[in-house]
Amino acid sequence: MIKLDKIKLVTHIDYIQIDNENAFEKIIRNNNIVQLNYHQQIPSLYIELDFLDNELIIEFSGKILGKDYHKLISKDTIKQCFENINSIGICTLNVECILNDSVVVKCDVTYDVVCEDIPQLTAFVSGNICSYRNYVCRQMRNGNFVVEKNVTTKQYKKRLTIYDKEKEMKKNENRRFVREYDVDESVFKSKCRFEMNLNSV
Repeated sequence: MIKLDKIKLVTHIDYIQIDNENAFEKIIRNNNIVQLNYHQQIPSLYIELDFLDNELIIEFSGKILGKDYHKLISKDTIKQCFENINSIGICTLNVECILNDSVVVKCDVTYDVVCEDIPQLTAFVSGNICSYRNYVCRQMRNGNFVVEKNVTTKQYKKRLTIYDKEKEMKKNENRRFVREYDVDESVFKSKCRFEMNLNSV
C-alpha cells in the first residue's frame, strides 16, 4: 500500500466551511478578501482559500494523525487526517467531496523498513548508482542521504531521501510533538525511512 508523509491537495473552494475566520490571515486587494491562509507548525498544516481561482489548497504531514503518526497517510488513514483537521475547530472540510474531487500536486511517498546499520545501507546504495550523469548522491549535514535525479525542470525532479527515523524523532524540533501527542517512540526503533519527494502532478 502506498503511504505518504506529506501531501498537498488542490480542490474546489466549496468543500470548506470556515468556523473561525479570525484564525485565518486575510489577503485583501481593492477592499476585497482575495485569500484566506491558515498555517500551523505542530503538526504541520497549511490551508489556503483562493477566492480568485475558487481553489482550496490543503497541505499537511502525517503528523496530523497525532499518536497514529507512524501509520502515515494512506487510503486507510486519509479520512482520519481530515477528521483531525476538522477537530481543530477553525474549519469543516467536506471529506467525501475532497477525496473524490482533488488533485495531488505534491507528496512525499514514504516507506519504513527495519535496518540496524543505515550508514552501511546508504554506502551500498551510493556504490550501486549506475549513472552518475542521471543521478546525484549526497550525504547531508543532518545525516540524511539523498539521491536526486539530475534535472533542471521541476516537472521531472525526483528526490529520494534515506534517513534514520528513530534518530530524527529525537531531534529538538520533534520533541514537542512527541510529548503533546503521547507518541510511542518505540514504533520508530531501528526504522530506516525511504522518502521520495514528488513536486508536480
